[in-house]
Amino acid sequence: MKKWLYNFFNPYNFVIYIGIFFIVISLIYLVFFDGFNSNIAYALYPIMSYFFVILCIKIYKLLNVIIYYIIKNNKYLTIYVNDYKLRYKFSLFFSFLLNIIYVLFKLISGICYKSIWFISFALYYLLLVILRFNLVKMELSDIVTLKDEYLKYRKCGILLLFMNVILAIIILVIVNNNIIVIYPDYIAITIAAYTFYLLIWGIVNLIRYRKYKSPLMKAAKIINVVASFISLLSLEVVMLSTFGMENVNFNEIMIIATGGGISIVIIVISFYMIIEATEWLNNN
Repeated sequence: MKKWLYNFFNPYNFVIYIGIFFIVISLIYLVFFDGFNSNIAYALYPIMSYFFVILCIKIYKLLNVIIYYIIKNNKYLTIYVNDYKLRYKFSLFFSFLLNIIYVLFKLISGICYKSIWFISFALYYLLLVILRFNLVKMELSDIVTLKDEYLKYRKCGILLLFMNVILAIIILVIVNNNIIVIYPDYIAITIAAYTFYLLIWGIVNLIRYRKYKSPLMKAAKIINVVASFISLLSLEVVMLSTFGMENVNFNEIMIIATGGGISIVIIVISFYMIIEATEWLNNN
């Protein structure tokens, strides 16, 4: 079964060439002959999807070969790829810079559109940036013991717990006062892009660094998860306020339900961090 699936999504090159030709001809028919709603189009869509998938897989493999060749012939890139700690530090620093840019975007958008919601979340993200800065500073330190890492890990859990109270207050104040603003499409697109980046990057890091038992790495991954949750909530608010202003009661229920669920998850994560770090410190 596994071999059959592999062959199905990795056919010979001539099948890919046929697929490219088929996609081009199908697009010409759909666009120039207005065939999007025809019966033929419904038959073309799944075939085009299959050829598009195998074409993407082929391009992905080709890019991997090119990237591997470039890395192999560059000593600095080779060092970067082979040193997981260096990759992790670079990832942490890049996320830190991106968070700062996103905080500024939220703050400026909040000021321009007089949105207390955006300004409040900008301040919340700023607290996450400060947490991430502390992790980056410790990672760049030459001498860091496992005890220091667990102390920082517990501190992150405690701070997340207090920040969750701030989050709950923000949600309640904004819902009770009905402080919702209609935002332009580009803001919704920016928040959606950042949200999907956080989710994808969080999952990738969760898989990539799961075998390493560093508390600092775990704390960084948890902060990424929390940031993605908050970004999802922010995206929901923007979508509801932009496309669902006709049903205010429903919007308030959705915001409270989502915000409450996220708050509960953060509380569980925070207590888990505190208990795990405290048990290790007591035993060692």
